[in-house]
Amino acid sequence: MDPLRPFSNLIRSLSKSGATHMRRAQGGTEAGRASTESTGSADTAAEPAPPSLRSEIRDRMRQIDLGDRGRVRQVFVETVIARELGLGATQAAEVAGLAEQIAAQIGSHPRLSDRLHTLLTALAEEPAAG
Repeated sequence: MDPLRPFSNLIRSLSKSGATHMRRAQGGTEAGRASTESTGSADTAAEPAPPSLRSEIRDRMRQIDLGDRGRVRQVFVETVIARELGLGATQAAEVAGLAEQIAAQIGSHPRLSDRLHTLLTALAEEPAAG
């Protein structure tokens, strides 16, 4: 089992209300998102698969100071929320406010925060796949 999976579920649960609000603010809905995802299958077949969430998190962790525990948490949360909302990595900053709040919640639980930091540090230090 992927050791980051429980945290992804936690982030998804914590961000559910904020994500719904952001989709509404951007003019999108679940139905609209589903309809655009189901169309254009021929076009998407030629596109390369997006990187896995794990590799996206690993890449972002390698770009920051792993000693800054708050920043590590925030970048993790931004990456997960951006993926859940269908935003690209370059758009992750659009969810920075929400990510900051969720990262602070995680930081207020020392055991959870320590475990997440340990996992993310180990992930950043993994050799690149392929």
